[in-house]
Amino acid sequence: MALVEGNRTTDVRVPAGSSYSFSHNQNTGSDGCLVIIVSAPAVSTSSVTYGGVSMTNKRNQSTPYSTNWTVWELKNPPTGVNTVAVTLSGGSWNNTSTVCYSFTGSSGVGSIGYNGTQANPSTTSLTISSNSMILGSCIGGNSTSANIQIPQGTSRTVDWNHNINNYTWGGISPSLSAGSTTIQGSSTATSIIMGIEIKETVVPPSLSRTPASLSGFTYQVGSGPSAEQTFTVSGDNLTANVTVSAPTNYEVSTTSGSGFANSVTLTQSGGNIVGEPKTVYVRLKSGLTVNTYTGNVTITSTGATSLTVALSGSVTAVPTLAVNPSTLTGFTYQVGSGPSTEQSFALAGQDLTSNTIISAPTNYEISKTSGGPFSSSITETLTSYSYSVYVRLKAGLSVNTYNETINITSTGATSKTVALSGSVTAPTRRRIIIV
Repeated sequence: MALVEGNRTTDVRVPAGSSYSFSHNQNTGSDGCLVIIVSAPAVSTSSVTYGGVSMTNKRNQSTPYSTNWTVWELKNPPTGVNTVAVTLSGGSWNNTSTVCYSFTGSSGVGSIGYNGTQANPSTTSLTISSNSMILGSCIGGNSTSANIQIPQGTSRTVDWNHNINNYTWGGISPSLSAGSTTIQGSSTATSIIMGIEIKETVVPPSLSRTPASLSGFTYQVGSGPSAEQTFTVSGDNLTANVTVSAPTNYEVSTTSGSGFANSVTLTQSGGNIVGEPKTVYVRLKSGLTVNTYTGNVTITSTGATSLTVALSGSVTAVPTLAVNPSTLTGFTYQVGSGPSTEQSFALAGQDLTSNTIISAPTNYEISKTSGGPFSSSITETLTSYSYSVYVRLKAGLSVNTYNETINITSTGATSKTVALSGSVTAPTRRRIIIV
């Protein structure tokens, strides 16, 4: 937010008592600030209020000219015309100088430089932030040819020149670059000097991202990487590029399907990410072992609070089905006396992701329990299991051979079969021999 100098009021008077007041007009605008300098000969300044609100004393400086020099600050003061009320430590019969400067876009008074050695010219240095202004003030024995240079070598308009038994004068600079800055005051006599930094409100860099978490990254071992997912990143008031760093076992890219790496850089221009909201692609790396994988993507830029995107995913084992044996033979009975005697095979499932369907062929029936009950199919809901499946040739069949297949399926696993062979036979005829 730009620092702007607003209204200025100067007042010089003999208080003829321990307090005095006058009006000042504070500009409207965000981050307002009022700065007042009081130069009071022979007495000190106890308090200053504006619109009834107490101001904060930022400097209380005695000087070799027997003048008390004080600096007062009020952030976000009431706007419009209000009363400045100054209270002194006692009555004064000398002129007292009061200078009021209003600002918007200010975070208040920063560093203050002071040099109390009487010299001509007088100088002091202070270290300021970027875009700060410097309010320079002098007290001297004479104000003829009064001059204020901020920075040294650059003369500024003398905004006030008050006779206070001695003399006080000063002025203000425009916004300056950051660093150590020397200011200078001069006249036809020696003087002392003070420099007051008026700081610009600095809106800190900020980052945002959507969403704050991503889940469901997965693949079967040996078949990675996972499918990519996305989040977006935006920034405000950035002073540096943005770095997006993936956690271990994940990788990021700014391009769908390619360019994946451990980190990517998002370029900023004018305080914002180019192309924002900028899409970032993330995926679980290939070549990982069976496990769950969690971690945080970190999003950083100088001066901004870092953000994270929480990730969770897994590498799963390949679903498997196994049968033993894969062939059963010899199911039989004589017509009219079925069903056949049961036989069994071992069935095992491991790391399955869906139900297992065991389907008997037309003329056979199956059960998980020896002796039944038997049915045409079994649905297994467990993801891992091992048990015997019992099989028999159905009752009520006609004389024939029955060669058929049990089918065992589960999504993602290789299907298995068990070949069955059996028969229903005619009854044995007996020959009766009469002798």
